[in-house]
Amino acid sequence: MPWCDGNIAGLGISYYAIMQWAVAAQRPPHLKAIIPFEGACDLYREFARHGGIGSDFVNAWYPLQVASVQNGLGKYG
Repeated sequence: MPWCDGNIAGLGISYYAIMQWAVAAQRPPHLKAIIPFEGACDLYREFARHGGIGSDFVNAWYPLQVASVQNGLGKYG
């Protein structure tokens, strides 16, 4: 868009907050800010071994909430 100067920011909760941490770690030059809230930044400690106890949350959550809709729904998905 003509009004865009090329700088970007991220904003989101949950999965979108987690992805902001991953993107920011790559240090893209045009990323100027991230605003993650309610999102884990350490997936091992906060998902895989929450409190040191093994968790199966991601194995149940991902197929239902991400994989099933990540490419859209219907004939255009």
